[in-house]
Amino acid sequence: MGMRNRVNYTKKVASALIVALLALPTFADETQQRPLFTIERSKNAKVVQYDVRVDENGKLAKKKPVIAYWIRPDKEERIRKLTWVQRTFAYGFKAKLNKDRDSATLDLVADIGRLIHVNQVDGDYLASMRIDGVDSYIERLYIKSTGSGLSTSVDYIDLHGKGIESGEEHYERFIP
Repeated sequence: MGMRNRVNYTKKVASALIVALLALPTFADETQQRPLFTIERSKNAKVVQYDVRVDENGKLAKKKPVIAYWIRPDKEERIRKLTWVQRTFAYGFKAKLNKDRDSATLDLVADIGRLIHVNQVDGDYLASMRIDGVDSYIERLYIKSTGSGLSTSVDYIDLHGKGIESGEEHYERFIP
């Protein structure tokens, strides 16, 4: 194996180890991650995954109760952190944790016209909002955009979920 191939191989192995370590729960705060919902985009196959972080008592973590990151189904390094620009202008959020740490409210940077509520339901955490006038658990959002970089504009956002009471599928197209 030549020197260039050895360096590339070493970089790939190091990258794979870093991704694997990032996916493991940290022992310092002993939290687990559980999926909430995703944002899919018209630009490419990358998906933004939103997860809750739960402590050993089943409560939302005091620091960063909700996190977001990229899932790249078309690449070897499937998981990537959001960049500062992505967190600040597109996929970030502010999370307000209640005192009991059993619920939180998310306000996405991308203006979807409503807040997202994270509540414990039957021992798990689910994200909900009104979709087409019905309180619904969020499954995914789809963003159709045009342009690139800082000149990107959002054409519409599709909201997909299931009614909290009925379990029926609900869909709404939101135009910012």
